[in-house]
Amino acid sequence: MIKFNLEKALNGAKVITRDGREVSQVTLFDSSNEEWPLCAVVGGEILSYSKDGSYISSNDYSELDLFMAPEILSGFVNVYDSIDDDLPCHATRDDADRLAMNGRIACIDLSQFPLGYGLGGE
Repeated sequence: MIKFNLEKALNGAKVITRDGREVSQVTLFDSSNEEWPLCAVVGGEILSYSKDGSYISSNDYSELDLFMAPEILSGFVNVYDSIDDDLPCHATRDDADRLAMNGRIACIDLSQFPLGYGLGGE
C-alpha cells in the first residue's frame, strides 16, 4: 500500500481505504478539531481523519485508514526468449505487434499492473 499523502489527496489524486474502498471528496477543514480536521466520503458516509490519513489514531490500525491508490501502468512490452537488452514500451498493442522482432514469446499489457508491481516495493 502506498502511504497517504495529504497534499496529493487534496489535489485530486485517487485515494482508497486500507481495505480497498474508493474514497471521494477529501477535504481539510480549518476547525477547532485539530486531531481530526480531514473529512472524506467512504461508501456514502462522511468520515473524519487525522492529517496522516488515520481513521482512529496514528497508533491504531483500521480498515478505514487512507492510502494513495496505486497508479496503473500503460503500454505494451514484447518479451523474447533470447534477448537480454532493455526493450521499449509501446503505446499501443498495434505498435508492439508492428515492431516485434523474430522470437517474440509474449506481449504484455502493462495496464493490468500497478506501478511497482513485481519489484518488491510497497
